[in-house]
Amino acid sequence: MGLVDNNQLLVQVRQELEQMQPYVQSHGGEIELVCVKDYNVVIRLKGACDTCPLSFYTVTFGLEQRLQKTINPAIRIIVED
Repeated sequence: MGLVDNNQLLVQVRQELEQMQPYVQSHGGEIELVCVKDYNVVIRLKGACDTCPLSFYTVTFGLEQRLQKTINPAIRIIVED
């Protein structure tokens, strides 16, 4: 797959997160970007997202699939406590 430009990947992930934040915030939550390294995107769920039983679906079927489609299929989301 070649070398990963973590800085470029970080910029792209931030842009996608910014577009998704209004939806997440409308549900009382927030997604904080912790870091990006080699297609692993580490996030922290805050607010209502932290305790929401459906946050798995938002992360996996919302954010992860969106990033895979718009940036790179190798992207994986890691949720940090």
